[in-house]
Amino acid sequence: MTKITKEEIFEISDTIYFKFIDSLPNGIENQFIEKDPNNPNGTRNTKKGEELFFDIEGYLIEKLVGEENDN
Repeated sequence: MTKITKEEIFEISDTIYFKFIDSLPNGIENQFIEKDPNNPNGTRNTKKGEELFFDIEGYLIEKLVGEENDN
């Protein structure tokens, strides 16, 4: 079995997270992402978005690496 790095897990988590966000009906995505006041062209996760991302990442780390996520 090929060893997967935490960086690869982050990238997989990011892909899953944004596929989920992109699948939401208009307006609902605002519960998970918002405009970033520090970057006028960017977005950031809301508290709910952070929790979802860390849940996805933590689950993948637990299943693929065998460690609990410290987030």
